[in-house]
Amino acid sequence: FVSGEDTVLANSAQIKTKEFTIISDEDIALGGKVESSTSLNATATKTVDINGTISTPTITILAGSGISGDVLGNITTTIANIKTTAGDMLLGNSSIDATSIVLEATAGKVDHTGVLKASSIDVKAKIGIDIYTTVNEVTLNNTSIGNINLTNTKAFELKSAIATNGAINITSFGEVTIDEAKTLGLSDANDLNITTYAGDIIVKNVTLGVAGDAKFDSSNVIDFTNAIVVADELH
Repeated sequence: FVSGEDTVLANSAQIKTKEFTIISDEDIALGGKVESSTSLNATATKTVDINGTISTPTITILAGSGISGDVLGNITTTIANIKTTAGDMLLGNSSIDATSIVLEATAGKVDHTGVLKASSIDVKAKIGIDIYTTVNEVTLNNTSIGNINLTNTKAFELKSAIATNGAINITSFGEVTIDEAKTLGLSDANDLNITTYAGDIIVKNVTLGVAGDAKFDSSNVIDFTNAIVVADELH
């Protein structure tokens, strides 16, 4: 589909196809049920709203001014690449179940209160990241002012978390391995807070801004055996 106007798949829509591509010079609303045996590609000059059920091996979504989702939004895929070049990515209580998930809000924030479930997740934003995940490994990068907030349901590896000017707050219900955590700002808002409710915290490399504090909270082992930690205070 190619349209110069808004493109809407109503909640009653049902589409089953090999490859599904939709391009709009305005907004796209993905409702109903879409099944594609190879890929789904949606490109909008303005916004993309996900409120239907999508099943496909690969999904790529590109929006010019924002992406949103609601409790009805449900994506099942192998590879998910979702990007907005302006505005926020507000996925609400929608769910994404994939092997690999890449989310990018070049000029805004990524905010998702539903569940992102994947083997690996890579999230990049400009003014904040706030996500709830079930993941094995994750990479997080916030490029301007704003915090990184992540809650994970099981043991996982924090491959990298970089906050340019803000805090990194990680909560896990399993063991956490911190390969790299960095805050780059100069204020005392550039802290690192790691909390586990089950499992150890394994610290490898932590470098915080000059006034940034590091706090580790676990009822189990906090392992600094091979750790490098640079922080104003360590708790």
